[in-house]
Amino acid sequence: MGWGQEAYDAECAALARALQVATTRSHTLGLVTILTDCQAAIGRMTLDQPGPGQKYALEARRHIATLRAKEPNVKVEIRWCPSHQGIEGTRLPTNGPSSRQTNRMPGPRG
Repeated sequence: MGWGQEAYDAECAALARALQVATTRSHTLGLVTILTDCQAAIGRMTLDQPGPGQKYALEARRHIATLRAKEPNVKVEIRWCPSHQGIEGTRLPTNGPSSRQTNRMPGPRG
């Protein structure tokens, strides 16, 4: 993504990328639903004013226009999913009861 990018930019880019992938499908979609835990990125997709994430919001709109040109009645939903609750595999194992160890990836040993 380049230097100076924040997690917010990555969330916005991921939404635009998901829409791009949807445009490559050869079959009728009817409904495109994208889940994210970043409410700010969802809000950004509705705005085209200058500012952080604008590039991705404009890109997302282009992909939606492409989808609608191929399939005029397609419904596109970008939904908030709080912390990906209920999605298997999003929790990392812990090394005991210490809360400091929660969500830490194991590092190299030695």
